[in-house]
Amino acid sequence: MAVSNPSRFERLGVLYALALSGIAITMIVSQVYLQDYISQQKNNSHIINLAGRQRMLSQKISKVALQLGTTSEPAQRKVYANELADAIDLWTTSHQTLLSNGEVLGITNPERSVIDTLYQTLNPSYTAIVTSAQQLLTQLRQSPSASLNLLQPHIDS
Repeated sequence: MAVSNPSRFERLGVLYALALSGIAITMIVSQVYLQDYISQQKNNSHIINLAGRQRMLSQKISKVALQLGTTSEPAQRKVYANELADAIDLWTTSHQTLLSNGEVLGITNPERSVIDTLYQTLNPSYTAIVTSAQQLLTQLRQSPSASLNLLQPHIDS
């Protein structure tokens, strides 16, 4: 009986070690998958932040264009024109970053085809806003005291 007990305990020890090893391997594999998922979510949050900034900048461009249409004072127009130029520059830069899949920021997104389809839908509106805002800026730079009638077509579009 003394011979079978050590053998039984040795077998239990081996089984216990195998069970612990299996648990450890399972935890390591799950951690690898979890870290990959967290990394993807981090990339998505950067893209969402850029898209949110785009929304804010489009509203700012519209607001400043409307403000330009309500003032004829050259000094105030200059302030608004500078604000509009800055907003357009940031908006176009952010737009290009999103179109390039965020490569500038090191962002990767495996669902690129869905995003490209959405950008194709959005592009006519984006182009119209940028074109009108740039034409408004050009008009103001050529003639800082231009009448509101000359600026209105760019503001309305």
